[in-house]
Amino acid sequence: MVREILIVFAALFCEAGEARTETAQKAVHLGNLIFTDDVLFTVSARSALQCASQCLSVKGCLTFTYTQPSSQSTSCRGHTSVMTSDSTNQTAPGSSFYSFACDSSNLQTEFVLYQNARIRHTNLYVVNRPTLDECQAACITEPQCRSVDYNPTTLHCNVQDVTPLDEPDKWQLGGHDYDYYQRACA
Repeated sequence: MVREILIVFAALFCEAGEARTETAQKAVHLGNLIFTDDVLFTVSARSALQCASQCLSVKGCLTFTYTQPSSQSTSCRGHTSVMTSDSTNQTAPGSSFYSFACDSSNLQTEFVLYQNARIRHTNLYVVNRPTLDECQAACITEPQCRSVDYNPTTLHCNVQDVTPLDEPDKWQLGGHDYDYYQRACA
């Protein structure tokens, strides 16, 4: 079975004065369903973009279901996990499932920079004294790598298999010398 995933929009969210964009991917194979597993919130939303913004503003939200307002169902439901066809669901015509989580097969060799940010205590391994390019190259050659923390002063590189969406409690903005680089998703 082929799983088709379409990139449909980017949502902008501000956290601690920092702006960031995240790409929500529509999972076509999970359309016309709403999920009851790991529900974080249920709210009304006028659009999929508004639902995405709501998900980004709630700590731990990785995925969401948006239902067209003309339907009888609640229009926006956020979840703390990625859903599959095996997840508990109900038929809901007009519903679409979106994920901010990137499948490892869609990871690119480009990185998105978040200045003065890092994820603490999530290292696959540490590379000592590399340049930024060497740090990013170490990530690209590691199949599990999704991001790196890099300190340009000490040349310290943390290679990681997580993003802030995976470890929201370990995400830090400000107060240190690290920059966070997350692999872009196709």
